[in-house]
Amino acid sequence: MGGDYANNPFQRSMKISITVSIFGVFCLLGFTTLPARAGQVDSVAPAPVMLKLQGAGEYQYLSKLYYEGEEKPRQPRSVVVLNFMGLNCAPCRKELPLFLEVLRPLAEKSKESDQKVRFFLVSTDKLSSKKDLRIFLADYDVDPDKVLLDPYQTAAKMFGVTGIPRTIVISPQGRIAAEITGAVDGYKEKLRKGIRKALSDKGGK
Repeated sequence: MGGDYANNPFQRSMKISITVSIFGVFCLLGFTTLPARAGQVDSVAPAPVMLKLQGAGEYQYLSKLYYEGEEKPRQPRSVVVLNFMGLNCAPCRKELPLFLEVLRPLAEKSKESDQKVRFFLVSTDKLSSKKDLRIFLADYDVDPDKVLLDPYQTAAKMFGVTGIPRTIVISPQGRIAAEITGAVDGYKEKLRKGIRKALSDKGGK
C-alpha cells in the first residue's frame, strides 16, 4: 500500500484505532483510573475510621489522634505510625519485630511527654482470620488494642497502599512524614528518622 502517511486516511485510521485500544487496555488495568495517592510524603493524611480487633464493634477514629487546629485537652494530638500487614506476608513477619523494637519504647516514653507517639498494626486480612490473627500477635506479645482491621482495604486505598508491608508515619498536624515500603535495609533508622520528622512538624499546612 503506497502513498505518503500524512495523505493516507487508512493508515491514520489504523493508528487511531490501535491507540484507542491500548488506552482501553490501560484503563481496564487501572493505570489511568487510580486516584491521586493520599499517602505521599508531606501531603495531608487521610483519616479513616477502622474497626478495632479488641472489643465488639469498636472503632478507631484516626481524626481524633492527628488533626490541625488547636490541641484539645481531652484529645491531645499524637504522632501516629501505621504498619499495614497481613498474615500470609513473609516480609511482614520479617519487619514486625523491627517495627516493635522501635515503637514500643518510644510509645512508652511518650506517655510521660507532651509529644505522644501512637502505633497500630493494620491487618488487611479477612474478618474470618481474626482468630489466626490473635494467635499470630500473641507470638510477638502484641496488645490486641494496637491492632486495627482493614479487611476490604479501604484505609489502604486511602493511603495509596498497593503492597505490604507498608509503614506510614503521620505527624500530629496530620501530614505524612514518612513512608517505608517493604522490609528494607536500614528499616529501623528510616523509621526513627520519620518519627523525628513527624515530631518536629509545627503546623502550617
